[in-house]
Amino acid sequence: CVRDAGSGAPGHYPGGVGEPNAWSRVSDTFFDAVGVIYGLAGVVTLAQLVKGWRSFWGDGLTRADELLAWRIAFFVAHPFFVLLHELGHVAAVLQSGGHVAMLSWRVYWGFVVPVGEFTPLQDWWIALAGNVASLLAGALFFAGGLAAMRLRQPVRAVLLVVGFAEMLFTLVGYPLISLGLFGDWDVIYDFSQTPVASAATAVAHGGLVVALLAWGRNQSVGKILA
Repeated sequence: CVRDAGSGAPGHYPGGVGEPNAWSRVSDTFFDAVGVIYGLAGVVTLAQLVKGWRSFWGDGLTRADELLAWRIAFFVAHPFFVLLHELGHVAAVLQSGGHVAMLSWRVYWGFVVPVGEFTPLQDWWIALAGNVASLLAGALFFAGGLAAMRLRQPVRAVLLVVGFAEMLFTLVGYPLISLGLFGDWDVIYDFSQTPVASAATAVAHGGLVVALLAWGRNQSVGKILA
């Protein structure tokens, strides 16, 4: 997420770091609470993984193993992608000639406060870059699971599920959460400021979502690894 340097709320960023407003304090509290719940789920998932370590990492892949891989994706691996997402924003801010007043990584969510005079197209790119970073990282995990034929099935399953889950969250989950409420996608799809870039993003975004959902509907981890 990219946060407004002047008001503390997500959106455009004219420069100058202000005190967080009431909206940002409420949203921060809410997402911190969600992060605690996710963190507890992550602890439970790790405990289950440790308890069944030998059976999970064995040569076969059971339905229970596949379900545990999904929990690993959502509750254990996701913080890594959150950090990559925020670092993607940071890289775009620096590439656009600005600087970062704050990078806040709160494990399951985070935000960046950029400072600088940015054009609307640079605003669009800064907002998009974090999502590109997490999408590419998810795609690399997914491709690794498909290509690494010599790895054991559970290892490939984790790579596939983690990659697929992250791509799904980046392309579907996060846009649904943020569009119209807060965050990157309000800037990415601000057609009044960047009509061409926003339209091109919409076409690419729609195509990727259709392809991803079509694959998920017609495939399963078990079928791929069989």
